[in-house]
Parts: sequence; C-alpha cells; structure tokens
Amino acid sequence: MITIYDIAKIAKVSPSTVSKALNDHSDISEKTKQRIRKLADEQGYFPNSHARSLITKRSYNIGVLFIDEANSGLTHAFFAEILESIRLELEKGGYDITFISSGFGGHKDASFLEHCRYRGVDGVILACIDFDSEQVRELIASDIPVVLIDKEIEGRSSILSMNYEGMKQSVEYLIAEGHTEIGFIHGQRNSTGVTERRLAGFYKAMEEAQIPVNEKWIMTGAYYAWEPTYECVKKMLTMDHRPTALLMPDDYAALAAYRAVDRLNMKIPEDISLMGYDGLEISQAMSPRLTTMQQNTKMIGSLAGKKMIRLIEYNDQHEVIYVPSQLLEGKSVKKLMK
Repeated sequence: MITIYDIAKIAKVSPSTVSKALNDHSDISEKTKQRIRKLADEQGYFPNSHARSLITKRSYNIGVLFIDEANSGLTHAFFAEILESIRLELEKGGYDITFISSGFGGHKDASFLEHCRYRGVDGVILACIDFDSEQVRELIASDIPVVLIDKEIEGRSSILSMNYEGMKQSVEYLIAEGHTEIGFIHGQRNSTGVTERRLAGFYKAMEEAQIPVNEKWIMTGAYYAWEPTYECVKKMLTMDHRPTALLMPDDYAALAAYRAVDRLNMKIPEDISLMGYDGLEISQAMSPRLTTMQQNTKMIGSLAGKKMIRLIEYNDQHEVIYVPSQLLEGKSVKKLMK
C-alpha cells in the first residue's frame, strides 16, 4: 500500500508537506497542493482512516437518529430519500454513518447520548424523532454538533421544508381549479410542528380567498399509515354534504384514499378530487396520476450533510435553512366550471 512517505519521496518533499497538502493546510502554496494531490491520485494513494483520526482528533463518523412513529424504519419512502442524500454528501466529505439507538450492544438502559459517546461520533443528524423525549433533549443540549431536520430549536442548526408555504400553495391551486369546498385530512400532531405549519397554511389560503372552512371536513389521519386515513376518507365521502376536493397527509396516505374511493364505487377526479404531499415516486405511478406537492428530499439531505461537515470542520455558525417545495400536477384534480 502506498504511503505518504512514498509520495514524499517521489515528490521530493517532506512527509509533513504531503500531509499538509492532502489536508488542505494554508501554509503551503496551491501549486504544491495540486502537484502532490495529482501524484497521490496517480499512485493510488488512499488515506489510512486510523492515522487520519489520530492526526485530526476526529472519528469521521456521523450519527443518524431516525425513529418514525409508524416504525417503518428505512422503508419510510420520504425519509429514506433524505437519508440516502445525507449518506452521499457525507461520503464525499470522507465520513461514515452510524445509526444511533438506545439499548445498544447489550447496554439496554443506555441513552442516545451514551451511544454517541460510545461510538465517538463527530456529530448527529436527527430526523423524524420525538424531539420532546428526555433522551433527545439531552443529546441536543450536549456538546456534540447536531443538525435537525424539520424541527427548529434555538441555538441549533435546522433544515426545514417549507410546509406552511407548500400547503398554502396546494390550497391556492385547488381554488384556481374552481374548488371552494375543500377538506383536509392532516397527519397527527407531533413534536416537529409540521402538522401545525400545514394547518396554518391551509387556513391562511382559505382566509385570503374569503372562503369559509367547514370544520367537519378537517380530520386527523396519520402520516404513513393507511387505516386512519382510509376511515377518514370513507367518513367524509359518505356525508350528505361532502367536499369536492380533499388534501391528504402524504402520498402514501393517498393510496388509502384511492382504495376508499374505489370501494365506494366512486371515481377520481370525477366524483372527488385528491391532492397528496411529498412528491414520492409512487405518486406518479397511481392511476390517475396524483397531483401532489413535492418536497425536495435530495436538497434537504444534501444541505443537512454539508451543514454537519461545516459545523465539525469549521465551527460554522448555527442557522435555519429553508427548502422550498414545488407542485407536481397530475390528473387527480378536476377543473370545475366557474
């Protein structure tokens, strides 16, 4: 295996100069850095992770804490896309990922923070977790750098999808298509505040359009769970006076709505218009193709990974970064005559 001493011999410089060039130190010229890096690539040099850790005092290991309420794990389509984007971004920076849990390795009473200390992680990215839990609060309050996804906490860095704006835009789209009788089956309220932001966007769009809200058409379903949404859709569509359009908690829940509509011998969008949220690949395979608000999962994950690296390597300032969504127009919304 080629070492920095071999590179130093070929380049006719000291091993410390090679090390500085490969680690982008500022006390050698850019021309020397480029020459040494080019030689390292040509010789197939690959850094020894243990040696690198000894030099930098880092483990190059990032913890990921992800536990969703539906217990779907890595089958959770929305967060699976975010996690994959995080992984790719961290790997580009030379970092590996460790999934954080409690009760690891036979230590059944160990906390999330204790697992992080045990693994020696340089930082932790938290997504789809109960941010109100004592263990999570303990981890966030520790000296380990953290990046939060879809949760804002003062003094910590967060990557937030623009849920308020996304839902407001969804309602405005339905109104533009002629719908004034709009129902909303939202997800359960949790510690992230996502549901509250979407509800606020819904009510604001209706208020600005001067359209009264029928509170009977506002129901609590669930994110990534069929049964609650299915029952809500069935209940709403069997009312004497039902809405012309329904907003779903997410695209996965929209599948339940499609089944409920079919079992009631109704059709989409002829009898009821439906609109999803997330913009998952599955939404574009539904028939009719689902109109949905697409969250930019690749950007959310990439920004989380980049921010984590900056916090670790440059002691970057904490900030809240907002990620916009975009409308994916399908065939599930009927245009009403005005």
